[in-house]
Amino acid sequence: MKIKEAHNSFLSYGRGERNYARETLVKLADCFRAWILPVLGEIEIENLTRMDIITWIMHRTGLPSACPGQL
Repeated sequence: MKIKEAHNSFLSYGRGERNYARETLVKLADCFRAWILPVLGEIEIENLTRMDIITWIMHRTGLPSACPGQL
């Protein structure tokens, strides 16, 4: 399952099991679409690596890819 497919399950879990407020679910969905899906959405969950997360952080912070030790 790709990350972009799993985010709906995560939101359903938040709604049904964690009783997140509607506003919280809307904000989580917005953040997911804006921050996570553009970089990580096509990755299979079981294939997600630390380097994928580092790449995502660098994408969000603007750090050059030659500086992973600074994270």
